[in-house]
Amino acid sequence: MEIKMLEIHHHRNGIAGEPFYVGFLEDDDSGKKLFIHFNDDSNETGEWANPRTAILDTSKIADNDVRFGSNSFRGDHYSDFIKSEIDKLNN
Repeated sequence: MEIKMLEIHHHRNGIAGEPFYVGFLEDDDSGKKLFIHFNDDSNETGEWANPRTAILDTSKIADNDVRFGSNSFRGDHYSDFIKSEIDKLNN
C-alpha cells in the first residue's frame, strides 16, 4: 500500500489533555483519510509499541458515517508511516 502525507499538525489538546497529531493522508486503498495520532510508548529498541492511531475515511465522515466496521481502519497499518512523518516534522 502506498501512502502519501497531505497535511499534518500538532495539537496541544488544551492545558491538561494529551497532545496529538492530526492530518490528512491518502492511500491507494481507498483515498483520502483523516488521522489522529497520540504519542505511543516506545520499547527499548526505539520502535513504537501499542500504536494509538485512528484512521477515518473523509468521504464517509462527510456522510456522517463514523460507525465501526464501516468507517474504521487498522491504525497499526498506518502508524509507522505517520511516525516517520512526525519525525520529519520535528527535525
